[in-house]
Amino acid sequence: MYVRHQAWLNATPKEQEKPRREMYTEGSPYLEMAPLSSYQQWILELWHKAGTIAQGAGGLLPLEWPSLIQWANKFYSETYIEWVEHPKQNKRHKTQYSPITLSQCTLLDSELELIRQLSVEYSSEYAAANEPTRMCPKTVYEDEVCEEDVLKNAEAIEKAMMEMFGDNK
Repeated sequence: MYVRHQAWLNATPKEQEKPRREMYTEGSPYLEMAPLSSYQQWILELWHKAGTIAQGAGGLLPLEWPSLIQWANKFYSETYIEWVEHPKQNKRHKTQYSPITLSQCTLLDSELELIRQLSVEYSSEYAAANEPTRMCPKTVYEDEVCEEDVLKNAEAIEKAMMEMFGDNK
């Protein structure tokens, strides 16, 4: 929900010049983000470090698994050396060992899946939020909304309705 709300705020609705985040007044409940636990904050931080989303020819795309795994292996992996025994060529030779460098990602698969899912949710909501009539994914109660926010939403909805159905006067 947090990421969808963030995408909705960052999206610029059609026929608008600035993102929703800049359209609302300070203190608006539409700008208020839900509180996060420390684990959720950490996962969001990882998601931002991973790149959040990818740019494609058609717009924003979720992070692809190969690039996400490459990022995780580059920044969140442990490297260690393991000695491997070579097979004896004959009984007279001593056993020989050679070092092999191994690397293992320290992030859990479930954490990588969460990061990928955040990217999917963000890009999906961002694309949908380009529609002026798209409702905020966060529940905003009527008594929290100031009159200025209501007017801005009403104007955007009216404009979209006029484009869809035309002026019937």
